[in-house]
Parts: sequence; structure tokens; C-alpha cells
Amino acid sequence: GSSVKVEVNLFPNPNMGRFTLTVKNTGIMSREKATIRIMDMLGHEVAQLSGINENGAINTTVDNLHLQAGSYIVRYYGSNNLKADWKVGLYFL
Repeated sequence: GSSVKVEVNLFPNPNMGRFTLTVKNTGIMSREKATIRIMDMLGHEVAQLSGINENGAINTTVDNLHLQAGSYIVRYYGSNNLKADWKVGLYFL
């Protein structure tokens, strides 16, 4: 099978509680629904976002999640149970 590389970027970081999460999902160019879950380091879900993967990318603006500064896991779910994890540190101005 072919491997799929998922690239996740978050900016700006540090921020004031509003940021843009970009997922570049190389290899899937079809339009599909995707789910992004943000979890604390203990695995508790603190936010769930949905988006549309279009031409291999999702852009989602996150605002007012009221998260504490620290490290979080961003987990991406796409079709065919594709899953990718990315650890991100959130720092607030």
C-alpha cells in the first residue's frame, strides 16, 4: 500500500487564543470530510473540529477554545480511518 504523509501546521504560535490549523494531507486529493480532535497530554479531548479536505488540505480557524498554555495532541481523522497525530505547544501572549 501507499503511505500517506500528513503535515500539520499551526499559526501564529504563540497566539492569543485564536489560531489557524492547516492540515496538508499529501496523497488524498478528493473532497472529503475530516475531523480534527485536540487533546491534552492525558488524552482528554478538549475540542473537536470538522472540516473539508479539499485538494489535499484543510484550513480551520480556532477561536476561544479557552485552553491553558501547554502541550496538546492534534489528531486528524480522514476517510478510510486515516489517522495522524501531531504534538503542538500552545503559548499565549
